[in-house]
This record gives sequence, C-alpha cells and structure tokens, in this order.
Amino acid sequence: MVSVMFMPAEAYLKRLRKPLAITIPLFIAFLVVGATLPRTFQEAFTETLGRQFAPIVNLPPLMIMITIFLNNALKSFVAMLLGVFFGIAPIAFVAINGLIIGLVMSVFTQAQGPLATVAAILPHGVIEIPAFILSSAIGVRLGIRFYKRIKGEHGLGMEMIAAILFFLVYLLPAFLVAAFIEAYITPLILSLVVKP
Repeated sequence: MVSVMFMPAEAYLKRLRKPLAITIPLFIAFLVVGATLPRTFQEAFTETLGRQFAPIVNLPPLMIMITIFLNNALKSFVAMLLGVFFGIAPIAFVAINGLIIGLVMSVFTQAQGPLATVAAILPHGVIEIPAFILSSAIGVRLGIRFYKRIKGEHGLGMEMIAAILFFLVYLLPAFLVAAFIEAYITPLILSLVVKP
C-alpha cells in the first residue's frame, strides 16, 4: 500500500502544479509587501523578531542548526497537515513567511547593502524557501482533496499518506541541509561582505 502511494518526485510535483500556481505568486506578492512597508513598521517588526531569536544567537553552531531545523520543519509540517481544512493554514503560512522575508531583506539591505543581503539569505534560502513553498503547496492540495471528499470523491486518506511520505523523503532532508548551511556556511560568507 505504501509503495503504491509513494511516487517519484517528478510525478508528485506534477500533482502540485495548480497549488504551486497559488503559493508561488502569493509568496512573491507578500515578499514585495514586506519590502515596501513603511520603514518604521519594518524596524519595529525586525526588532521584535530579533528579540525572539536572541536566545539562540550565542548558542554553538550545532544547537543553532538543530533549532532552525526543528522550527522550520515542524512549522512547515503542521501547516501542511492543517491544509486539509480547505488550504487555509498553508496559504497563511506562505504569506507570512513571504512578508517576514521581505521585511528582513529590506531592513538588512538598508543597513548593510544588497550584497550582504544576498550573502545572508541566498546560501540557505535557495533550499529553504522552495521547501516551505512546496510544503504549503502540498497543504493546498490536501485542502482541495478535502473539498472533493465532501462532494463525494474518495482518496483523501491515500493523498494524506502520499503527502507525508513526500515530506519525510524530500522536504525534511532539505530543511536539514538548509539549517546546516544557515548555521555553518552563511555566517562565513556573510563575514566576508558585511560592513564592520
């Protein structure tokens, strides 16, 4: 049964074309919104965000990596599963992440310049951002399947298991690699370009 529900990544990604057509533009739209909000709001928000993450800044890199990994993986997984309720949670999740990244990018660019922003986000973001966009798209698909189940179609249970398997096999390792890069590699790259 499990082998039937587990499919190659390419085949499963084809199922996500319509959900990705929702989550990708939504992420980009809120990224732009976050980057263009008034400066005072951006600074106030990033200060609040900084206070929340302050306890982990001085931890050893391994602990930082574990914290980042658990935070990103668990939130993405929960938002994905809650997507079964009409896709609301993953849509909110991808929008909030786009908003936060847009805010942080804007504030960091104003403080350190665009090159430093690229160095701070791109090394791990090139893996992390697609991973949570994909997890949100899966959640949206679950919401669509739930709606169809209400209308009498079957297959929601199998779709749920297929989603969990895809997350565990592909997205969980992606979050782990991204967390490793963010904890160990990104700081090294950033130290080469950031202003003293």
